[in-house]
Amino acid sequence: MTTRQTPMVVTPLSQSSDTLLLLETLAFSARAHEKQKRKNAQVSTRCDRSMDWSTLQRIPSHATPGGGGGRGRYDLGQSKIGTPYIQHPLDVARRIAAPPSSLAPSPDLKILQTAILHDTIEDTDVTPDELERNFGTEVMQIVMECTDDGTRSKAERKQSQIDRAASRSFEAQQVKLADKWSNLTDLTVDVPIGWTAQRVQEYFVWSKKVVDGCKGANPGMEAALDDLFKSATFQHEGETYKCHPTYWG
Repeated sequence: MTTRQTPMVVTPLSQSSDTLLLLETLAFSARAHEKQKRKNAQVSTRCDRSMDWSTLQRIPSHATPGGGGGRGRYDLGQSKIGTPYIQHPLDVARRIAAPPSSLAPSPDLKILQTAILHDTIEDTDVTPDELERNFGTEVMQIVMECTDDGTRSKAERKQSQIDRAASRSFEAQQVKLADKWSNLTDLTVDVPIGWTAQRVQEYFVWSKKVVDGCKGANPGMEAALDDLFKSATFQHEGETYKCHPTYWG
């Protein structure tokens, strides 16, 4: 008599167990980043009530420059003091989960967890062992792929991001693309205090090299990033500049 195997049932991300795990991941990251602020005026994405999977998908990506204020359930304001850092990893996760991302509307839970946790090792006291205990080996390993080596110089770390981009796992590439998209979008809205126009443009040039290394990982996000590189501008000391000074598509 042949024993039939029970078919594997894939649980939709919207079901309660995964939603709870996503919320627990967000709470962990929020505690880790509790004392951090973004460096300058950054777009603030705040929502009332509980943050669940469907909420992540509905949050608009950013407010338009000078366009702060409530929009429906969401208060998309700008703070000149600096916004809570947790809003950045939350924005990274949202960009993976919602169109035009090629993973929308059903990205893997571990990718979203990694997006929410991607800066915890680099910027907080959280350890790899702590991540592994709370979220498993796979999530910890993907976070480590997204973490720069703090013992190396800034120039070495930036070059390493370019060199490693193509060899990163599919999951880490998703987070890296969304992270770059989030940071670059912020720069089009507001330039950090102390940055020159040249520094902003150099950041875009470097970021494009990292993004190019992830080619094919997420065509939707890559197209959105390509639009930024081709046509995005920023304001600095009353002048308008093209973000990427030499790329026209």
